[in-house]
Amino acid sequence: MKKNISIEEIEMKKGIAYDDKHEIQSALPAWYKSIRTKKLSQLSEGDLARFIRQGMYLEYILFESINRLYKNPCSGEKYNGELIEVISKDIDTFFWKENEDCRKHLSNFLSHFSSNISMEDYEELDDFEKEEIMESVNNLSRTIN
Repeated sequence: MKKNISIEEIEMKKGIAYDDKHEIQSALPAWYKSIRTKKLSQLSEGDLARFIRQGMYLEYILFESINRLYKNPCSGEKYNGELIEVISKDIDTFFWKENEDCRKHLSNFLSHFSSNISMEDYEELDDFEKEEIMESVNNLSRTIN
């Protein structure tokens, strides 16, 4: 799977014909229109989290999201740990069972996290944020195993 493609390219792969002529002007359609031509690597953590919350293009969005977690497990736009939290809370067990490549990528990240990352190294986080991130990691571990 080509991982750094645009949302527009994902639409084409999925056979989705984007038409904004009859679209109601609200925040979600306006946001979507503004990011359609961006490559996954150009999306913000907030964009990725929004796609996950909407359940859109998860098999693509999750690869980029997990790659971001390798760089910073506390990634988020609205708050620290937002990205790992939405992955933990907004994706059901069925998705992981049906999408083995995504599950393996997440499993590899979780192994990396448990072996190489200490929340004590993130001094900028308060104890609550650290606990929330660890809870998300533990939830994900239980979900995919």
